[in-house]
Amino acid sequence: MKPKNFVLITLLVILALVGIWWLLKPTVANQEKFAQTPLPAKIEVTKMAAQADQVEPPKLPPAPAKSAITNPTADAVPIPADPRAKIDTAIAEEIRLWQKNDIAGYWEEFMLPSTLKKIEANGKTLAQIAQEYQQSVDQYPQSLAVKTLVLEVLQATQGQTPNTSEDGNTAVFNTVVNGGKYTVIMEKENGFWYPSEYRGGIIYDGPAN
Repeated sequence: MKPKNFVLITLLVILALVGIWWLLKPTVANQEKFAQTPLPAKIEVTKMAAQADQVEPPKLPPAPAKSAITNPTADAVPIPADPRAKIDTAIAEEIRLWQKNDIAGYWEEFMLPSTLKKIEANGKTLAQIAQEYQQSVDQYPQSLAVKTLVLEVLQATQGQTPNTSEDGNTAVFNTVVNGGKYTVIMEKENGFWYPSEYRGGIIYDGPAN
């Protein structure tokens, strides 16, 4: 082959290769452009649906621990009723205190509020008066007989229905003890029952016959 022909052939081959490369360049560019183009909306919807499936459902607040649940009724400490609120329990409380020889405690619990005001107006306290009564009962032998009689009279009223005043604030028992007639008077003040101020609430009415 002549050198001149060889050079021509070589130039033709180079031109052919350059042409092929030029033809292929738009395709490669288009592929790169396609790769950079966002996916269609359908793909985005699918992605959102997938994310929605991964979202945890709302959770309810945890239930309180069993130990934290309290029953106010069960936990409440019952408050004992004041025995002076009813006449029968008031007399039963009087009997209990006399049996214990707790004369001071008796007057501290069963001194009429109106009587207490008179005592305090004279410069004495309930504790002082109660202690004086206790000392008098402990000091004199005849006090034992008086205490025994008071107990018997109070016990004789138990189970009886008293006569009451129209306003319901005075109750009167009539009973017989050891051949003698006795009247027991109870008065109601501030919702509680007390022995009447008159003679300590126990009156001797004479012999039964």
